[in-house]
Amino acid sequence: TLHSRPEVYERFRKEHHCFAAASANVDWLANGLRLLKARWQLGQTRLTVVTGDATEEKTIDPLGTVLCYTPIQRYVDLYDATKNSDEVAEITTLYGSNAKGMVEPSEDDLVQAARAYVASRRLLKETGCHGITMDCFPHVAKRRRPYIFPPCLAFMQLLDEGTTGGCEADVFPCITELLSSYLLGRPGFLHNPIYDTVRNLYAGAHCKAPTRMAGFDADPESYVIRSHHEADYGAVPQVLFKENQPATLWRFL
Repeated sequence: TLHSRPEVYERFRKEHHCFAAASANVDWLANGLRLLKARWQLGQTRLTVVTGDATEEKTIDPLGTVLCYTPIQRYVDLYDATKNSDEVAEITTLYGSNAKGMVEPSEDDLVQAARAYVASRRLLKETGCHGITMDCFPHVAKRRRPYIFPPCLAFMQLLDEGTTGGCEADVFPCITELLSSYLLGRPGFLHNPIYDTVRNLYAGAHCKAPTRMAGFDADPESYVIRSHHEADYGAVPQVLFKENQPATLWRFL
């Protein structure tokens, strides 16, 4: 600590990767290191963007995050290759045993949802990526080809594992979810906003949500397996969040 000559700190403040604090309390060091680590992690992150039919890579400046554009058909091919695999059987059992209940979906729907997770994981390995976002909604909602089964349970699982499974090939919500994981040690919840001006109410909803928003080391929330709201089929999570929990709304730009 050095309070009498603050100008001594100036050369440290100007350094790109340096934090400076005037305090006798060293507990802040862990937060400072986490900030630096999160910035480094974003610069090392590769995000596969499943959309269209092009294969290319782009770098987000100044982050350094690499976007790996992957054709939808490649994901579909990997999905088709998961049929009757042992991995799918394990994930199907995991989903069924962890869920509090299942309302509309069938057991076969649960198997299809597990295949989406295995296919997503295989795509991440193939592309060397850490997270995935997919232009899934037009295909899911209209059941158009190439066929995509709702990947929402798979994305829930990826979020709970500390990475991201993002909807609609929307890059920056995925970056925000990754930043939440890196910086806060808990997954984020991408959602569409709903406003009720009469009741002064803000609500957020989407087809996927993590169960570990209290932290990766905390007990997960319960969830019920439902059908996809707009498409009226599939197996997606309805996470039963605890009431009266404070929330932070943010979006990385």
